[in-house]
Amino acid sequence: MKTCRKCGESKPESEFYHDKTMADGLRSACKECIKAQSQEYRYEHHEATLEQVRRYSQSEQGRTKHRLWNRDRMRRKRQSPEFRKAERERARTPHAQALRRERWLRYAHTSRGIEAQRRAATKRRSRMDNIICDFSADDWSALLEKHGHQCFYCRTKFTNDNPPTRDHVVPIAKGGSHTKDNIVPACKRCNSSKGVSVWPKS
Repeated sequence: MKTCRKCGESKPESEFYHDKTMADGLRSACKECIKAQSQEYRYEHHEATLEQVRRYSQSEQGRTKHRLWNRDRMRRKRQSPEFRKAERERARTPHAQALRRERWLRYAHTSRGIEAQRRAATKRRSRMDNIICDFSADDWSALLEKHGHQCFYCRTKFTNDNPPTRDHVVPIAKGGSHTKDNIVPACKRCNSSKGVSVWPKS
């Protein structure tokens, strides 16, 4: 226990700030009294305090500290379940999907984007060389007839504006084959959103 010099109350040592210059290593006033004193000083010297904060925030040390603090704050925010849930919901909106398509189209026409597409195509060809590939045009026509010219996932009718695409139920990247037993007709939207996941999702 320690007695506060200002309020005269005896409080646990945890209620006092550390101070190496003092004999017992603790400040003479308790935390509550120091906070009240600081608040009173800021109120009486409001303009001077604002000017001091303004000078520090504009200094190199202040900008660096603010940048690091903001980075840590955003990292903690991104790791929260609420933020991740909100981000997933925002990513499903038409506006967010349109922005992703626009960014991808811009990137696809750059030199780095073209090389990335070439690498992906080369990897896919190498995987196709190591799997069973016996899917024919007749098999594709039979599949479309079997599914009534509808998307296997959302049951949307295929049109000129919504053409069918071949989707592998078990993706080639995960060992799936290019056979009629592993291919279903899908619209572009379902095929893209499915990605490399296996249907039905586990």
